[in-house]
Amino acid sequence: MSVQSQRSERGYALIEAMVGGAVLMVALGSVFSGMLAAREHVARSVVDQHMTQHLVYEAERVRSESINKEPWATVGNNKACFLKPATVPAAPGQLPEGVVCHIDVSSVTDTAVGGAAGPLTYKRAVITLTFSKLIESERTRTQSVTVIK
Repeated sequence: MSVQSQRSERGYALIEAMVGGAVLMVALGSVFSGMLAAREHVARSVVDQHMTQHLVYEAERVRSESINKEPWATVGNNKACFLKPATVPAAPGQLPEGVVCHIDVSSVTDTAVGGAAGPLTYKRAVITLTFSKLIESERTRTQSVTVIK
């Protein structure tokens, strides 16, 4: 009788080891898939940070220009940015490859503000960066900032 019970105990131990191995494999698969998803999110946030830095740089350059100089001097769309498209490899002060930058300047008259002096007139520049293919799985994305002068 003792021989039969040892055989059945061995069978249970083998089944427990196989179930434990399967659970371990599922856990490792989950960890690796989570790491891959996290890598993609980190890559997207790094690209967003770089594009935001380019936008801030461009906005400060536009803000520092005189109202009589470009891009402020004339109203219109698709004006050139200070940052130029990149050569390969990109040099400092150039946009990364696949990034398009343009400035849209419009004249705005606000009648709700101004009081006795009349309506308030100002110019608004919208700086837009469109970027694609900076992340393998990413579609075309756009970030923009508005500068008022």
